[in-house]
Amino acid sequence: MAAPAVKAPLSLQWVFGFNKGLISGVHDLTTSDRQALLHITANSGVIFDYDLRTQTLLQGHTNAITACTVSEDKKSIVTADCGEDSLVVVWNSETGAPSRTLFNAHEGGVCALDLSADGQTLVTVSDSLPQQIKVWDLSSTSEEPVYSSEIVTHDKQAWVKFHPTDSNQIVTNGAARVVFWTIENDRLRFHSPPVSAKELGGSVGAFTCSAMLPGPDGLAVSGTNDGDIVVWAYVSLPEPGVLPTDRRVSKKMRLFQAGVSVLQLRVFDSFIVAGTSDGAVRFYDFKCRILAWYEDLELGPVTSLTFTSAPSGKPGASDAEVRIPNFIIGTSTGRIALVNASVFEKTEPEQRRGELLIEGFAHAPVCIAAHPEALKLATVLSSGTVLIQDIDKKTVVASAELGASPAPTTAKYDPKGRYLAIGMDDGTVSLLVASTLAVEQSVTCSKLPVRKVAFSDDGSHFAVASDDFSVAIFRFERNTDEEGQEVNWLYIGRIVSHSSHIVSLQFVNDPSKPPGDDLR
Repeated sequence: MAAPAVKAPLSLQWVFGFNKGLISGVHDLTTSDRQALLHITANSGVIFDYDLRTQTLLQGHTNAITACTVSEDKKSIVTADCGEDSLVVVWNSETGAPSRTLFNAHEGGVCALDLSADGQTLVTVSDSLPQQIKVWDLSSTSEEPVYSSEIVTHDKQAWVKFHPTDSNQIVTNGAARVVFWTIENDRLRFHSPPVSAKELGGSVGAFTCSAMLPGPDGLAVSGTNDGDIVVWAYVSLPEPGVLPTDRRVSKKMRLFQAGVSVLQLRVFDSFIVAGTSDGAVRFYDFKCRILAWYEDLELGPVTSLTFTSAPSGKPGASDAEVRIPNFIIGTSTGRIALVNASVFEKTEPEQRRGELLIEGFAHAPVCIAAHPEALKLATVLSSGTVLIQDIDKKTVVASAELGASPAPTTAKYDPKGRYLAIGMDDGTVSLLVASTLAVEQSVTCSKLPVRKVAFSDDGSHFAVASDDFSVAIFRFERNTDEEGQEVNWLYIGRIVSHSSHIVSLQFVNDPSKPPGDDLR
């Protein structure tokens, strides 16, 4: 069943930025016919063709999307959300149309999901406690999962991954436990190896992500938030109540500096690939020996890691048979970049960068203002960054840094687009020259945050509403301030006009008054 059509008075045309906080929220969709990727923004998926610079919007979720994945052949996309009336939607990546929808697959929604290598089997993990894990056959028309089990550990599982070649094996992990799942005898069987400082040879940080390796030894790896990789393997000696296919800790390896969190773990052909909080991507062989490292990307912590080519189909092949693939990363600073594997051979750090595909928002947008005469939008971030976006070209054309303190609260262009007024939480308003984003003047209106700024129709005055329930008025008139500096905006006066928060502010012209006295 397809996702229900979304009826809305407005039609979404373009998305600036993406959900930088969603782990594994960026996936490559490159094929022989296009260069594209998937990213998530609020309750929409976005297929971005970065060659043609077009977007295909995947709309149908009413809640924010909390998990997504792409099939190995890059033909199918799966998205899921959390909340009331949650959905799991399978999309055709070429057309952007929904091909299947699971309604309320889990009560409360889905926090993690994955597709098997053949794209026919889906695994989902519920967000609410007690958690459940469900396995779905996407080739079937049944609305019910083929396998389901309650997750008995009290450690909330937030990551799930299929074995790269065996869809009967699944691994999940939370901060404290790693659980291995096997489909056998028509049911889901699980085993969670004990984790102790004695077995690990010392304490270990919280688990962040896991991946299983192809091969007869049952090897698997889990990353932590403290620079360690824990290696798991099938038990080597018989134990009471333990099957030969159960796993135990094999060893703990310090692959990264203490405090570096492993945010992404991927198995690609004969490589283990790690994306970390220090902004690096590193390739290892199955013995965790480093083969290539990309440590000069300077894009921020790697929250998403995806490859622009499909696996060769030779898992565990020798290094001579498999080349390191080009890859795409998404970072917590709001950027998505394409990295050509060949930059590893470059000697200068500046040459070892990626190609920036999307410059999103490193910090949360707090206010926007539309230019009155041009297709431009001013977006002000909580960090004090001011971005001017060309709505037609879909690019950032100018930026400025005001600093995070005082923090911005509101923004407004004057009617001619000459000035951009930005209100602050310390009661001041910064007046920027719109063409250069240079601060021409800063005025004080209150000791409490500014909430509203309004200009008169002719741009000769502006009013400021603050959290102390006051309204202050300024007039465009060359004068000198208290420090003897020449300024363009003259303070007229201020009045505490309300007994509660001011929610709207507007100038009006009184037709009964003569010109010059008609402004209210």
